[in-house]
Amino acid sequence: MSEGLEKKDFHRDAKLLMALLLFGLAARILYALDYSGTPLYHFPIIDAGYHSFLARLASEGAALPGGAYFKPPLYIWLLTDLYGSVGGKSPAAAHIFNTLLGLGVVALTFWWGKKLFGRWPAFAAALFVALYDLGPFFEEQALAATLETFTYI
Repeated sequence: MSEGLEKKDFHRDAKLLMALLLFGLAARILYALDYSGTPLYHFPIIDAGYHSFLARLASEGAALPGGAYFKPPLYIWLLTDLYGSVGGKSPAAAHIFNTLLGLGVVALTFWWGKKLFGRWPAFAAALFVALYDLGPFFEEQALAATLETFTYI
């Protein structure tokens, strides 16, 4: 009997998680459509420009500068591989990668929340993360914030 309840709970949790991910994806698509019309989408500046510039250089075969990084290099290395695999010209690769990481943050928030606090607090927390506007803001730039959040969770 408890096996049937566990299966029912699993299916309920899977449905809740899918709904959360769809809400999160819809919010991110709407933000991406709005953001893609700005010059910052095609020509990133400040930290996003720095990450994109170094990753594009490295994906074209140039060596990354030696010495200490003023930013952690993991994100730049991931972008280098990402740009290298798609030809290194499209900023959309970084945006899609970050969006997938952001949706992973939503899923991990639900999973950890359910483990620690139960289903409904986890749902509320993950819904907040899915619809919180700073998530898509950082995901649509070539910034390490989304990767850092994903790895911290």
